[in-house]
Amino acid sequence: MRFASLKILTDENVSPCVVSFLRQKGIDAIDVKEEGWQGKDD
Repeated sequence: MRFASLKILTDENVSPCVVSFLRQKGIDAIDVKEEGWQGKDD
């Protein structure tokens, strides 16, 4: 498995800059803040 093939869900404490960086590298990253999921239980 290649790292770029992973799907990553980032926690609300992860900087949007990190999410942007991951996406620029071709990684499928979903940000809980963008989805409106902040404050939800893990």
